[in-house]
Amino acid sequence: MTEPPPPPHTSLAEKINFLFDWLGRKTGRTYTNSEVAAATGMSDTYVGYLRRGSADNPTLKTIQDLARFFGVKPSFFTDDADDEAIDRLDAQLDLFRAINDPNIQALALRATKANLSPAGLEAITAMIDHVQRLEAGTKNDTSIEPGSSRPPRARPARKPHKPD
Repeated sequence: MTEPPPPPHTSLAEKINFLFDWLGRKTGRTYTNSEVAAATGMSDTYVGYLRRGSADNPTLKTIQDLARFFGVKPSFFTDDADDEAIDRLDAQLDLFRAINDPNIQALALRATKANLSPAGLEAITAMIDHVQRLEAGTKNDTSIEPGSSRPPRARPARKPHKPD
């Protein structure tokens, strides 16, 4: 398991909660205080105290047990990390979550089965970006047409067809 960097300048409680969240997102399940307590030999009440910050001076053994459970080095709880490392970890977790999203898997599978050309994949990417901007409420569309370095040109409105 890749070790996450600790959040910068945070309390022990924040670091422990960060690890609960990180491990939960990494494994796709939520761990309880009781599970961590059972695996580390602590009481679930004490794990709760650590997570709330009510207990903030654990023994070295407690730190080592927590580190072993979460798959990190004991120094995780004492060292500070830079923001860039946190951003990299968050990006990895976002990618991990996206890869495990059934909707994204279905979309990728359809694109693969369709045997799309690079231009076709680029067009789909542009469409996804466009929909994402629409859903985010962006009013000005500055998308770029596939294979072009310029935004798309406005197309003139079609004249209705008049029967003879």
